[in-house]
Amino acid sequence: MSELPDASELANEEPASSEGEPPYREPPAWTAGLPGPDAELAAARGWESPAELLRQYRDLEAMVGPDQVRMPGDSSSPEEVEAFWSRLGRPSTPEGYAFSPGETATGYDTALSNWFREAAHAVHMPADMAQALHDRFREQAATARAQQWQSAEHERQHCESQLRRDWGRSYDARLEDARRAVERLGGDTLKQVFNDSGLGDNPTLVRAFADMGRLLSANGIGEHEAAPAAPASATQAQREIMRLRSDGAFMAAYGDRTHPSHDVAQQQMDELYAQAYPAGAVRR
Repeated sequence: MSELPDASELANEEPASSEGEPPYREPPAWTAGLPGPDAELAAARGWESPAELLRQYRDLEAMVGPDQVRMPGDSSSPEEVEAFWSRLGRPSTPEGYAFSPGETATGYDTALSNWFREAAHAVHMPADMAQALHDRFREQAATARAQQWQSAEHERQHCESQLRRDWGRSYDARLEDARRAVERLGGDTLKQVFNDSGLGDNPTLVRAFADMGRLLSANGIGEHEAAPAAPASATQAQREIMRLRSDGAFMAAYGDRTHPSHDVAQQQMDELYAQAYPAGAVRR
């Protein structure tokens, strides 16, 4: 038969606690004048004396620092809320954000920068954070602009290469035909549309306006301007004939005697055949 514990062992045994809870500790003697919850907290934290409590408080203050910022609550005043965001680095007004266009102001969007000032202030963004975000966006925008310019230059060179290949020595004259048509049909407004949209570097569109310019000149519109240069050789004239025969709009006028532009198309083709076939070959 097992022996029962004596009274001294039972006296030293801590009271049983609920599962998961720390064992109950008797509050130290120095907490006798404190409210019950405070005395129990001192016991749970192991503060055996006021000196121990002060030591742990000093350690906590040294860890947190004297400049700790308290988060405002629902009951905080507007002044307290404003002071909180100011402590975190937000300027008092949107103008307090010192944004810079960088080394060059080319393409810098001042209106967008001013909008970002207002937006950053509205969401309480600290000045250093707003500055970093602004500078990164500025760099990204500059990179995007450079890529757009490179793409536009590539399109311009591609268009010129195609037209020089197709027009040969007539390139300058045919380009002047296109410019004449743009000037007569739309003037500066149409030029601006082409420049802003990049359509002025579309070879198909340039060819169409070159043909319109030649037809306008043949009809007597812009007669004060110099006439376009004729093809320099029979071979070039033959190439121009082949190109015109593949042009649906031209062939519609050329093949229909009732078409308003038939006479112009007929004259143009007659001149080309005279240059392409000096012996007087008959067209088919």
